[in-house]
Amino acid sequence: MTELEGIFAPPITPFDRQGAVDEPALRDLVEYLIEQGVHVLFPLGSVGMGPAMTPDERQRTAEIIVDQTRGRIPIVLHVGAVDTQTSVVLSRHAAELGVAAIALIPPYYYRHTEFEIIEHYRAVSEAAPLPIYLYNNPALSGITITASLAARLRREIPAIAGVKLTEDRMKTILDYLRTMPAEFAVLAGFNYYLTAAVPLGVCGSVDPLSTFFPKHYLALWNALRQEDYRRAFALQLRLNEAESAILDMMSRVGRSVYQEILKLRGLPIQMYPRWRAQQLNSEDIDALRTILKRVDEVETA
Repeated sequence: MTELEGIFAPPITPFDRQGAVDEPALRDLVEYLIEQGVHVLFPLGSVGMGPAMTPDERQRTAEIIVDQTRGRIPIVLHVGAVDTQTSVVLSRHAAELGVAAIALIPPYYYRHTEFEIIEHYRAVSEAAPLPIYLYNNPALSGITITASLAARLRREIPAIAGVKLTEDRMKTILDYLRTMPAEFAVLAGFNYYLTAAVPLGVCGSVDPLSTFFPKHYLALWNALRQEDYRRAFALQLRLNEAESAILDMMSRVGRSVYQEILKLRGLPIQMYPRWRAQQLNSEDIDALRTILKRVDEVETA
């Protein structure tokens, strides 16, 4: 596998007023992210609403994204589901589409033994000849993939190539970097600690904020790769300020904040998330406009 690194943007899945996938809006969003220069797309995870869609809807959404991308950047497609059978179907379809890799959250909702988790990943690996990224999101799955479990999974299933760590503890990142071989890709699930994590060996990130501020996180990534830490630190502080304000608003309003940010970016999103959600008032939208303006004032060249 060609090594994947950098800013993995997880696009939202836009819906129309009836809750069906809005294909034109999705194509526009994919095109926007590619034009902005993101390194990899990471669709149909939690922000992409994959678990809130039927398998047929997920397959059609993946087809749209692959078709619009036209091979210009790699795609790591999330195929996780509550059951192994659905993940197997989705992984086979992903292989047919020719994506670079798949991501797989552990089977959620039910309590699972370590044996059952390993067999879930084994079944998906046997079904599709693709690299697999573990998707460690214990807050949503109820399962923590520790570094020691990841090491055992990789010994038994060589296709496991990396992990997305949706955790905000540096100790977890350090455990993975110390335990796993150098070629194992450790991706941060949050952007706010990239300045600390990339010099230690983290090779990329998967964070919804990359979809809203792609060129700014690319500038941060480039500064880190060039070891221009003064510039990286300045970018990190401004982006963290924006992230904190957005998360505060989300704690009060919900995921509809994402819809309004993209509308302010000129992308006509009719509905997001897929369920009925509180809409932002004029004061909230003005606040978002100010957040975007402050970040956009930062030079990214």
